[in-house]
Amino acid sequence: MIRTLPSYSTASELRHPQVSLDQVVRKVEVAKQQTRVLLDGVSWVLHAGQRVAVLSRNLAQADAFVSCAAGVASVHAGKVEIDAHVSWPMGQQQALLGILTARQNASFLQRIYGSKANRKDELEQIRYLSDFEDNLFDLPMNSYSKAMKARFRLALSLCFNFDVFIVPKLEAWSFRSSSIRAQRFRQAFEFATAGKTLLVSNPDEAFQNAYCSEGLVLEDARLAFEGDLEACRAWLKGRSAQPKTGAKLSL
Repeated sequence: MIRTLPSYSTASELRHPQVSLDQVVRKVEVAKQQTRVLLDGVSWVLHAGQRVAVLSRNLAQADAFVSCAAGVASVHAGKVEIDAHVSWPMGQQQALLGILTARQNASFLQRIYGSKANRKDELEQIRYLSDFEDNLFDLPMNSYSKAMKARFRLALSLCFNFDVFIVPKLEAWSFRSSSIRAQRFRQAFEFATAGKTLLVSNPDEAFQNAYCSEGLVLEDARLAFEGDLEACRAWLKGRSAQPKTGAKLSL
């Protein structure tokens, strides 16, 4: 069950809970009559201002955790409560239609997530970050390459105002790259997320170092450890010498 509560953004409530997971279970089907358990009774609270990296030897578990926290993945048991304006997982597809142009898709989402007063500027920023000329911005998205679609999806994620940003692995932005495109994405990311809460499953340690101060560790689909980011890495490194069991299977 996912229940979205009214959002408030009072600055004085710096540490109020923005996302709460209570005994959350998340499964995915891997074969006929067989499911894989990615989260098994996970309880956790994300407070305003936290910047947390989700660590796991199983990236699917980390991604399931942040997707449930964002409210975009259903849970099979437990509940998720959201008391903030939370982004969808950055760079992932969000109600995009291939038969529509990038401009039409961007316009649709801008009406939902954007500012009416800044409509023109936000659409131009999306086009600029996507690195599209006007003629390309007005072509159907099903004519785009995979890389072009990835740039557009990431640009959409960076041009709207959220209280909490969910950051999985990013296809369109290599954090260590010094290319012009990468620099544009980095500047846009830092501008959009300044003073905001971050929940990150991106496994790039350089990215985590730049933007996260805390961590949590998922092991065997359960919350196993949390605290300082380096302490979480040390805990996970100590577990790496042991056999990797992966996610649980159930019938």
